[in-house]
Amino acid sequence: MGLRFVVAGLILAVAVALGSGWRTLRVSSRELRAGAVIGVLLLVCGNGGVARAEKTLPSGLAALLAAAMPLWLVLLRRLSGDHPRALTLAGTLVGFVGIAVLARPGSHGGQVQAWGIVVILVGTRCWAIGTFLSPRLGLPANPFVGTTVEMLTAGLVMLLLSLVLHEWNGFQPAAVPAEAW
Repeated sequence: MGLRFVVAGLILAVAVALGSGWRTLRVSSRELRAGAVIGVLLLVCGNGGVARAEKTLPSGLAALLAAAMPLWLVLLRRLSGDHPRALTLAGTLVGFVGIAVLARPGSHGGQVQAWGIVVILVGTRCWAIGTFLSPRLGLPANPFVGTTVEMLTAGLVMLLLSLVLHEWNGFQPAAVPAEAW
């Protein structure tokens, strides 16, 4: 995932530069920090967490657990002083109860490891926090530049994590099918 995000970020940076000029890619230190924070929350913790957890969970259960993200977002809105409408609260609560019923222990075939469930729930919370903070942190005005910063930061963090987790041990680029590249 780290390689994909770095490559995608570089391709997007080149596309932005070719379309609007290299100066468009200039960002302030505040915008760079904001993009980095959002990239880590959404892509590293959110996407990366779900991908990591799916090694221990059936994909259907992972999808159900990821559907808890709206609950976290509504809770963040409430904590910030925003008051979502009663129907929004009711719908979110009903959805969360449904997820809890479908994801209860013993309701899925195969081996389910508790740490995978925790990782997905933390990842969905991070995704909600990133979504909540995104308009509040001062991202670059150009959304493509913001996305470039997010992808490059997330890709570099994921590559660093992959080294720490020894995911490169035994990796042979020649063994990767052309379609995957």
